Amino acid sequence: MRQATGTIPGPAIGSDPFILARTGQALIGEVPCFPPHFPASPTEGSGLAQPQRELSATAQLAVRRLRVAVKTLPGVEEVLTFGNPSFRVRRKAFAVVDHYSGVDCLWLRVDGERRAQRLLRPGWFASPYDPGRVALCCALEEFDWRGLKPLLRESFDLARGK
Repeated sequence: MRQATGTIPGPAIGSDPFILARTGQALIGEVPCFPPHFPASPTEGSGLAQPQRELSATAQLAVRRLRVAVKTLPGVEEVLTFGNPSFRVRRKAFAVVDHYSGVDCLWLRVDGERRAQRLLRPGWFASPYDPGRVALCCALEEFDWRGLKPLLRESFDLARGK
């Protein structure tokens, strides 16, 4: 797994005050790029850079499991998106440890044909911020980790555009 380093691709640094490039303790445009509350890993996020949210023990375990599972997938980056640990390929998220309505969950991309089937399973629910209906969430407390790899691979392939 490759962790994102250097600057965030896009507009020139300084032209967009919302882009924070993580470069140690340096300042870019008067904004600290590596606030002391950022963890040493994962590195920079995409979109609006925010510090990592405090993770429950269940969410921390989920992140560790995901890190192991994505090692065999090519081109994966671990980043923070809106304070959540996220895994992406080609700048598209395919797995996010998130928190909705008091529930820690795993956000995954899901093939349209499988969406309805997964929603019938315990713990699965539609992602609240998914107008394109490309993803679902599953409560971490109810997620069957024995089935992670095929679900992760499906989500990865959908994000990569295979």
